[in-house]
Amino acid sequence: MMQRILLLCCLLVAMPAAWCLTVKIPTAFDNQAYPAQVKLGELNAEWFQVKLPAADGFDPSFLLSMMTHESVSQSDLTLTRGQLVSLSGRLYLVVYELKNNLLPTQGEQQVLPPLTAETPLFPSLISMSDLLTLTYAGSFDLQGVIRERAKVIEAHERAVKERAVQAAAVAMGGEVGNNETRVKAALQQMRAAIARFKDDTGAYPAVLTDLLLPIANAPAGGVDADGKPVPIKAGTYAGPYLSPKNGIQEAPGIPLNPYVDLRRDDPNPALLASHWQYQNGFVGVPEYLFGILTSDGKMLGEL
Repeated sequence: MMQRILLLCCLLVAMPAAWCLTVKIPTAFDNQAYPAQVKLGELNAEWFQVKLPAADGFDPSFLLSMMTHESVSQSDLTLTRGQLVSLSGRLYLVVYELKNNLLPTQGEQQVLPPLTAETPLFPSLISMSDLLTLTYAGSFDLQGVIRERAKVIEAHERAVKERAVQAAAVAMGGEVGNNETRVKAALQQMRAAIARFKDDTGAYPAVLTDLLLPIANAPAGGVDADGKPVPIKAGTYAGPYLSPKNGIQEAPGIPLNPYVDLRRDDPNPALLASHWQYQNGFVGVPEYLFGILTSDGKMLGEL
């Protein structure tokens, strides 16, 4: 199926003949024939989308691809009814455009605003001499353009999560490298904390998050290597043994497992059990990651 159809062909062939016959050519653009802005919810099936050529060689989709780490199509939304206006002896196509103005967030990230029926578009003129470089992009579909914008926003949010993984790797003392290096560094960090807990209290943590507790909330008990309860003498706990910040959402301070895809919901990347399994003093990768091979031929389950 042909995906890119020249707008000129659309004007002559693709659009219904009745539409072509109803095109009007106002004598001036400022005769109130066109509103100063329109809202997405006000548009109907008479409108259709076009892709404009990049101005001065700059492709606005390049900005989005940098933000999302994914290839995206033209970022602006441009709609028209095919109306023409004559100014100074030249013909122009009247279009309404939505510019993708990035909205700042509380952090350093910027995001695209979602589209709604109230989102405004503003008029612009495209010279008919440029029509051969325009691309017909289909009939207007309000819910369709809203869904497409939501996909772009979702892709950007995934990219933010990916950068959070890298930041967590740096925060736990390692360099941003391959997943194997980072998972080994995370296991080493947690196992060292468990060993300090055991040296101080004479017991292993009952749960991995006991490593994060402040002294004021010191655990009253732990476990031995067989999982049997062991009381912890008051004043022996010297935690927290891991810094209670960054890392997994459910357990800030426990490092992220770099093999967990933060872009997906299954397994839930916010949960500790999705990243690590812990029992009686031993921490390792969860069973669903056991079979991944490392560079030395071992499986992650053997680390």
